[in-house]
Amino acid sequence: MKKILLVNLALFFAATPFLLRQTSVSGQPTIPEEARRHFVMGETMFKEAKDVDAFTQATAEFAEAARLAPQWPEARYDLALAKEAAGDYSGAMADLKLYQQFKLTDAEARTAQDKIYAIEAKQKMAVAADAANSPAAQLERLIHSLDGGVWKCVASTRDDRVMGHLVDIDVGRGTYISVSGHVISGHESDNSDNFESMYTQGNPLWTMPITSRRFNATWSYTTTDPAIKLALDQYTDEITISDDGRSITENRHTTCHDKGGSYQIIIKRTYARDR
Repeated sequence: MKKILLVNLALFFAATPFLLRQTSVSGQPTIPEEARRHFVMGETMFKEAKDVDAFTQATAEFAEAARLAPQWPEARYDLALAKEAAGDYSGAMADLKLYQQFKLTDAEARTAQDKIYAIEAKQKMAVAADAANSPAAQLERLIHSLDGGVWKCVASTRDDRVMGHLVDIDVGRGTYISVSGHVISGHESDNSDNFESMYTQGNPLWTMPITSRRFNATWSYTTTDPAIKLALDQYTDEITISDDGRSITENRHTTCHDKGGSYQIIIKRTYARDR
């Protein structure tokens, strides 16, 4: 019996250095030095961070610390905070839920859960902000600002490929573009003496739904004259609405035919909002 006791004591003392290396004085697992190095680097980067890229770098350091010391709750918690700062709200909440699996005090558990609620709110606001800034939402706001507006032609040039040069042409007070709801229309008239009356008179040359700031207008003007109808089929209007909706540009390509063959005439017009 005495011999067995001595053997057990010998084995205990032989194992003591290994046990001491695995636990601290407080009984908590010892943190590997390499994990602590990454943790301290992450803390430093987090404190100095001024933008998302810097917070992302801090996240990488905390992630490495948590990988090397998965038993370290502080590394997991700070990793969640870094992900939150970098805008990775889903990742932050996932790490907080892992943190909650550690043995926590009531106060620590309460803080972690409340932090999850706060990050969830930030995520909802971010989703709403993204939706508000989406191309579809921006276009809808632009269309709303255009509704009821009229854009008067203020400049017009003609690039005649037969003549071989660019010339200014008469704008005409009856040339304008109007918007009603989600529909945009182009109007022209030889009546240059009473532009105001043209706001509500005459059939539009083309009418299109607004689905983009840039589109090709398809002519809807009808006529029983075969020659005029053929000419209208050769028109292509490229319309561009400015970002702020204050101006509209039109590039009209016309294919003409004569005995010498066919050629193009390009008319460029600029419209400014008149009302």
